Amino acid sequence: MIKFGTLFILTLFIIGCSSEEKPVNQLLLPKKGFKFQLVQRTQINLPSIEGNVICSINDITKGQTQIIIKENEKVLVAESIMEMEPINFKFNHFSYTVTCKHMVNKLFGDDFANFEIVENYHPQKADKDETKEIQTLLKNIETSDILFIRNGEEHSPKEAADHLRSKWKQSGGKIKTKQAFIDQLATKSSMTGELYYVILEDGSKLQAAVWLKKI
Repeated sequence: MIKFGTLFILTLFIIGCSSEEKPVNQLLLPKKGFKFQLVQRTQINLPSIEGNVICSINDITKGQTQIIIKENEKVLVAESIMEMEPINFKFNHFSYTVTCKHMVNKLFGDDFANFEIVENYHPQKADKDETKEIQTLLKNIETSDILFIRNGEEHSPKEAADHLRSKWKQSGGKIKTKQAFIDQLATKSSMTGELYYVILEDGSKLQAAVWLKKI
């Protein structure tokens, strides 16, 4: 017959082993990413080990919406997002990117957006230094024939380049890639959230981010 003391120690050992083997909560995504659609002001459970990760969006206005991802009450993401604007976030020690692939504003009925979440298996690639590429991009802006629209006001190419240089400097060296520069600094106003636009020489109007990715 096992003595009480021995039984107690054995029980603690089993409990300890069980807790050590419990997997860390993470998203369970296909290799090619998890695609889903959300109507504004609705939410969806993202596939995860514990099944407690929820993604929701607010109203879709002016081509953007706020996306919120939570694990229970812990906020993982709470940012404004627009089409093709990737947002990186971490969940425990795992790295992910969520992108809005398509956004629809309807005259009648509920607006909706399509999203994709992928796991970043090699997040260290995001740390590469593309300072020269960013400097070239700024020079291309400065010597272009566009009008830069910021918060409803027109600015010359030089004023646009100087403004973006200032934002880049204020980032304190955190922005190291051309893609991050466009997504985080050259897409919209950090003060009002309004999108930047450019008017081309032929009079056509484009979102600044779309134009910058082409030059």
